[in-house]
Amino acid sequence: MEDSKKIQKIIENLKLQMQEQKCIYRWLEDGTIDKVVCKFNAPIELEELQKIYQKYPNIKLPESYIAFLKCSNGAQLYESLTCKASTICTIYSLQEAFVHRENLHQSILFQNEDMKERNIVFRDVPDEGHT
Repeated sequence: MEDSKKIQKIIENLKLQMQEQKCIYRWLEDGTIDKVVCKFNAPIELEELQKIYQKYPNIKLPESYIAFLKCSNGAQLYESLTCKASTICTIYSLQEAFVHRENLHQSILFQNEDMKERNIVFRDVPDEGHT
């Protein structure tokens, strides 16, 4: 199964579990059980995706992220309801990702070449590589 289909299936299963059971139980390292939820945004509108490509013509979004956006334009995964642990995973909406990208480009950390490679949300590609 290709990655985009796997992503769709995972998101569909998590959404279904949230609808049916309202939460997911997970075991913590200390043996306690944590009750968590997953929150999904609405899928991205194709027009919004096209606007981003027009605004940033040298950006190529990973296919896996596009597949995710088509299911949910951002999500918070495994947010704890029973302990003080924060959300385990936040996947930014496309709009949030670009805000963070711009903030990163302006930060002092981004001036360090090593940090550029570790923290780029999206990588610019030459015009001929854009699809």
